[in-house]
Amino acid sequence: APGIHSNDLPQYQTPWTCSVVGKGTPSPPPAPVIPTPLPASTCIPNYHVNCMRNPNCCDPSARCYQKDKAVAICLQTCKPGIHLNDPPRWQTPWTCSLLTPQGAP
Repeated sequence: APGIHSNDLPQYQTPWTCSVVGKGTPSPPPAPVIPTPLPASTCIPNYHVNCMRNPNCCDPSARCYQKDKAVAICLQTCKPGIHLNDPPRWQTPWTCSLLTPQGAP
């Protein structure tokens, strides 16, 4: 109904006109955004991102070390075995195999 709505916050209790804004049929919902894969030249920013498919670390002092068949992380150093600073559920052995970007020595 037009007028002041008492359920609005006091600072917003101004008269409503209740006029319809716009006309026609509502717009369709936007299409879902599909993330684009990182180009091969994009570097991996930190140790929270798997570098298995792109072993190019942004930090020049870090290298992409493999933990297992599925995970590799950019680290400054890596010692094979269990890393106690990993969350308990992820405390499985690291192989620490060094992965390098294609074309790198």
